[in-house]
Amino acid sequence: MDQGQRYKKGEFLFKEGDSLNKVYVVQSGRVHLIIERSGRSVQLEEVGPSQLLGEQGAIGNGKANYSAVAASEVRVLELPANILKDQVEAATGGVKLLVKGLGDEVRRQRSVVKGYVLESDTAPIPQKLTPRVFTLLNLVSRHSGEVFQKNDDSQPQVHTMSAKKEESKWAKDGLVLKWSTVKVFATRMFLESLQRVQGAVEVLTKLGYASMHFVPSEEDEAVEVLDEICIHDVEFVEQFAEFYQYNYFKGGKAEILYVDSMARKVAEAFVKLAEDQEADRRGAVHLEYQKLLQDLKSQFRFDLTSNLLSLLEKKGLFVKRATRDDGVFLSFDKEEFRMISSFWNLISELDQWNEKGFVDMTQPESLSEDGGMKCPDCATEIQVEQKFCMECGCKLVAA
Repeated sequence: MDQGQRYKKGEFLFKEGDSLNKVYVVQSGRVHLIIERSGRSVQLEEVGPSQLLGEQGAIGNGKANYSAVAASEVRVLELPANILKDQVEAATGGVKLLVKGLGDEVRRQRSVVKGYVLESDTAPIPQKLTPRVFTLLNLVSRHSGEVFQKNDDSQPQVHTMSAKKEESKWAKDGLVLKWSTVKVFATRMFLESLQRVQGAVEVLTKLGYASMHFVPSEEDEAVEVLDEICIHDVEFVEQFAEFYQYNYFKGGKAEILYVDSMARKVAEAFVKLAEDQEADRRGAVHLEYQKLLQDLKSQFRFDLTSNLLSLLEKKGLFVKRATRDDGVFLSFDKEEFRMISSFWNLISELDQWNEKGFVDMTQPESLSEDGGMKCPDCATEIQVEQKFCMECGCKLVAA
C-alpha cells in the first residue's frame, strides 16, 4: 500500500469516466474536482487534507463522475478499492448501512453542487441547455412553420395564406417562421434566452441547415433586424436534439459528445468514400481494404492505423474487418457514420461559439485533402495519427 503518492500541480489523480480502483485520502495540498463541458473545464469544488476522493470505487458503481486534478503539489494516501469493498461487505449490517448512507449522501451533495454550477454556467450555450435549444427550434418549426418548397420549374412557393411576399428569398425548401413567433415561444414557454436561440440558428445557417432573412429596423433603417428564418432540415434538428439529450443525461462522460479532430476527419473521410457504395440490408457498406488505404492516403493525406480505428471505437463508431474470397474488406454502418459526422460538425461549431463568445459565420474548415490539421494549442501542422504535438507537447488523442 502506497503511504504517500505525490502529484504535481496540474496532474490528474483520475479523470471523469475512469474506473475507480483506488480510494484517495488527501494528506496535504489541494485537489480540484472538475468536469469537462462545452470544451471547458468547470470546477465543482475543492478538496483538502483529510478528505476522501474516489469513494465510489469501494461503495458505488466504480465510475468517476468528475475529474480530480492537483491544484497544488499534493500528497495522497491511495487505498485499493477492492480491499475496502471487501471490508465493507464483511462488516455488520449496521456498519454496512451506515457506510452506504454516508456514501449516498456524499454523492447526492456533489450532484447538487454539480447541478448548481451547470445552471450558473455563463457559456453562450452550455451542454445542459443544448438539447433544449434545438428541441425548441424543432417543436416551434413543426407547430408554427409555413411549408416552403420549389416547383419543378424552380419557382418557389409557400403553402400559407400569406404566401406572396418575397418568395424568392429562400434558396431551399424548409419551414418558414416569423422571428416574432420564435421569440414568443422561447421567452414565454421555454424560458430560454432569445440571444442563445438566435445563436443556434446562426450555427445552423452556417452549416446549411437553416437560412435567415433580415429587414431594416423600423426605428433605424440603417440597422437590420432578423425578420424570418427557414429551417431547411427539421429532421436533422430533431435528431441532433434527441442524440444530444440521450448521451448527455444517460450518466457518466459520453465520449461521443466530445469532438476529437482526428476522429472527425477519419469519420468524414469514410463517409465521403462510401457515398457511391450501396449499403446491404443491415445498412453496412463494404470497402476493399487496399483501395481504401490508397484513397485515404491520396485524398485525405493520412494512413489508416489501428490507433485510428481504436479512436473511432472509443467514440462509439465501429469498423469491422473481414476476409472474403475476393479480398479483405472493412465494413461500417453508412448512415450511422454520416449522422455522427454531421453531429460532430455541429458540436464543433457550438464549441467554437462557447470559446469565442459569438458565432463565427465564416466558412467552416474543410477536412478534405487541402484541409490539413493543426495543433489546438500552438497551430503547428500535425498528422492525423500523432498523439502529441512535436512543437508544444499538447496531447492530441485522449488516453
